[in-house]
Amino acid sequence: MLVAVAPFGLALGALGSSRGLTATEMAAMSATVFAGAAQFAVIDGWSGADSAVVLTATVTALVVNLRHLMMGVALASAVRTWSPVRRAALAFLMVDETWALAVVEGSRGVLRFAWFMGAAIPFYLTWVGSGTVGAVVATSLGDPARLGLDFTFPAVFIVLLATMWNRTDHGRPWLVAAVASVVAAHLLPGTWYVGCGALAGALCAAFGAPADAEAG
Repeated sequence: MLVAVAPFGLALGALGSSRGLTATEMAAMSATVFAGAAQFAVIDGWSGADSAVVLTATVTALVVNLRHLMMGVALASAVRTWSPVRRAALAFLMVDETWALAVVEGSRGVLRFAWFMGAAIPFYLTWVGSGTVGAVVATSLGDPARLGLDFTFPAVFIVLLATMWNRTDHGRPWLVAAVASVVAAHLLPGTWYVGCGALAGALCAAFGAPADAEAG
């Protein structure tokens, strides 16, 4: 995943440079925001640091990252023994990839803080570093999608989902989430499909749980 994320960090840095951001500003953004999809969405519409642009960027980042609410809930039981400081560290360093790894590891027992940090910190450093380099050498970079790298993260998630499948009823919320995401992508602007898919899948799993328990 580190090899896969680096080209996208480079592309983000190049995009930021094209919008007038310096390498230092890109490094600061990636180090403090650390949210790839939200950063791409914000920078794509960046036109200057006036109040309207900043407000739009803030709302955009919140919408894109709404799924983190449900991602955090999914890990709550695995980190119930952690201190508030450690939970805050997890919340900051949690992105889609590290979350998926943590869910798989947590399903085997209580998630260890050292294990999560060992997975998350290299990912964080790679993202910040590649974004900074991308801003420096922006003119020589191409589009990662030309090499098929845009499919890397979906491929990683397909593999992780396969390892998480241990009950046939898992397919229902996954299918509902997928359908809701596709429908929302066609009907709604921007990245609302991310939150819609996550919410639909979570609701399907929540309302399906009592029936499953009674059947068992």
